[in-house]
Amino acid sequence: MWIIAVLICLGWIVSLCLHEFGHAITAYWGGDKSVKEKGYLTLNPLKYTDPGVSLLMPLLILMIGGIALPGGAVYIDHQSLRDRKWESAVSVAGPFADMVIAVVLSIPFIFGWHNAILDGSGGDSWWMYIYPAIAYVINLNIFVVLINLLPIPGLDGFGIIAPWLPRQIKPRINWLYRYGIWILMGLLWFVPPLSRGLWEITFMLGNVLQVPRELIFVGSEGFRQYSVFLVLGLIGFLWIFRDKNKDQYRRGSQLVSQGKYDQALIKFDALVQRQPDNPDALFMQGYTLYCLGRYDDALTAYARALEFQPNSAQIYYYQGILYQEVADAAAAIASFTRAIQENPEDTKSWQKIAELQFAQQANTEALTAINQALELEPNQAAAWELKADILKNLHQTTEAIAAYHQAFNLNPNSTAWIKLVKLYEQIHTPAQDQTENLLAIYTRKLRLQPHNPEIWYRQGISYNKLQRPQEAATSYQQGLAYLTHQTKRHPRNPQAWLEQAKYLEKIHRHPEAETAYQQAATLLERKLQRQQQQSTAEDWYEYGLILEKIQQPTPAITAYTQAIALDPKLEQAAYQITLIHIHNQAYHQALTSCDQVLENRPTDSSMWWLRGDILIKLEKYEQAIAACDRAIKLFPEFYGFWLSRGTALYYLHQYTDAHAAYDTATQTQPESAKAWNYKALALIKLAQSATDLPVSPVFDNTKLLNDAMIALEKAIKINPNYGDAWYNQACILALQNNHYSAIIALTQAIKIEPEQYRYLAQQDQDLINLHQHPDFNKLMK
Repeated sequence: MWIIAVLICLGWIVSLCLHEFGHAITAYWGGDKSVKEKGYLTLNPLKYTDPGVSLLMPLLILMIGGIALPGGAVYIDHQSLRDRKWESAVSVAGPFADMVIAVVLSIPFIFGWHNAILDGSGGDSWWMYIYPAIAYVINLNIFVVLINLLPIPGLDGFGIIAPWLPRQIKPRINWLYRYGIWILMGLLWFVPPLSRGLWEITFMLGNVLQVPRELIFVGSEGFRQYSVFLVLGLIGFLWIFRDKNKDQYRRGSQLVSQGKYDQALIKFDALVQRQPDNPDALFMQGYTLYCLGRYDDALTAYARALEFQPNSAQIYYYQGILYQEVADAAAAIASFTRAIQENPEDTKSWQKIAELQFAQQANTEALTAINQALELEPNQAAAWELKADILKNLHQTTEAIAAYHQAFNLNPNSTAWIKLVKLYEQIHTPAQDQTENLLAIYTRKLRLQPHNPEIWYRQGISYNKLQRPQEAATSYQQGLAYLTHQTKRHPRNPQAWLEQAKYLEKIHRHPEAETAYQQAATLLERKLQRQQQQSTAEDWYEYGLILEKIQQPTPAITAYTQAIALDPKLEQAAYQITLIHIHNQAYHQALTSCDQVLENRPTDSSMWWLRGDILIKLEKYEQAIAACDRAIKLFPEFYGFWLSRGTALYYLHQYTDAHAAYDTATQTQPESAKAWNYKALALIKLAQSATDLPVSPVFDNTKLLNDAMIALEKAIKINPNYGDAWYNQACILALQNNHYSAIIALTQAIKIEPEQYRYLAQQDQDLINLHQHPDFNKLMK
């Protein structure tokens, strides 16, 4: 019977190697090329030994009377895997390999080759020992599959679902990995129905594979008689020939995965001291230093690792990540390029190169790089989203929309959906088409996340832009209902109160909004007082937002300044300071804050636009035009940039160029009443100065004024309550001596803003012809 025990041990070792090989080869296909360097693709059992799984745990199981066969372990670099699907696939691969082994080994039983042993006609042959051993190994593999699929941290079953868990949950359960095997043992020992149920399912699946129970029991009996000696001998062999340096490496890796970087660094420092030429140890030392924020030391460690392993794509990739972190884009691109040379299928390096080139406004090169990444891995949502961002910068709007849709389809939880919404809102499409496009996105998002108040809020904004106030109010109220529930659950969360106030403002419940803002301010102030030195830039930024809302701009600037001191890259804080200065008409200070933002975000078209508007307020029109031109170069499809450019030209009395800018604005956004009104203003000025211009049909006085009237009629049709359009129409009619119609248009303007337009009408030279009209004097009273 000892032969059966030996065969079972050999069969188990082969099964173990194939199980771990399944994990390793799947990880290799998924992007982790380090498994090859670690020897996991060799099927060498010594490469898969683990002090806990292979040595200590079998001894404990043996002492309590269980089946004490050694286990194995491979260590996967999950950050190198392409996405969550591959992470899950790596965990699935081990149990899948076990089932394949079970099915393959069951072939003799399916075809009945074992019957001679059962009926005694096979005589005394080796098959008497081989078939029971095979049957028992099949049984063990099925049982291991069932055990491994249990959703317990440390087992493959949990590894399958872990990538899909919410991010906020993962840090809370990391500690369970240390106790996963103990949880399993406790369940099997103290919950007999579980253990019994697993064995019953095992035997049932064995029956499906036509494995005779008699042979399983013969194999079990033969193994148990000699298992103590064989297992102790095998464990002793593994212990004697174990790699102590590898044990140290594993312990350090486990500490890294648990976020204990200081302790991990001690392990890797000791290992590097013993093995200064070990590239894996140097790499992990560098990675741990990177996690601790010691970037220079990490770069040194990576450089030393590359001395001993100059063809490692993985090390070059992480070196590139580090250079990217320290804002050395050229060095980062060089490292990622070298990683691709070593591994042409390195999609992540292509994507990183695209990110860096996109940040440098090298959009054509970035598009080439991201296309390479997508050619290798076409189902990467993040890569499609980046491609859409690049295409948007290249003004290929149709292609950008298609790419955002692709990213949204692959990952509905990505930020592609909100970028798609904003792009649809910026570009000109017929109103009906725009409504259908936006509602299709919101409908899909709300089907996936119906209780997410932020989606309802964003839908309300879109409805407002589409001039559908009733639907907007309904969206805000629906979002508020879900948000109020969250606030009740977390009454001490200032963010919840801040969000609630935002919704209340939108539905014009201003007293309640003021109360919510005050509550948020009180809670956040207490939090900042408690934390003091531990406060974050985000906390101070949020506090500044709340102070703005409760009409305390000066303390808000102080809060934003504190946020910038903690995180100089927090451009949002400088942006808010800019807006406060603009509101206070402190335009020089606003310009300084705006420039701070542009230092870190030179490709932000909205900030260049804001800078142009500030310069217009400062009457620096030439500089304003330059700022608007920067915005237009980045995104020419947005009509607002052309409006501001036209305004600066208008104040420089360059009415022909101003008219051209306004005309482009009306083409990019025909539904903008302001654009049509400004175009009319430029036409009026051109008409008034027509006598000073060369004779040309372009400057025909009558035609210009008629074109201006057409533009104003379009503005009024879009927004009947647009007072400026009615007033400018009155000016044109007065210039044309059509006093009766001019009085009618002026009356409409005064109904909308009585004080403003009465004052203007009495000062405006364009209306001088109306001053003697009796109805004019009535309007002025």
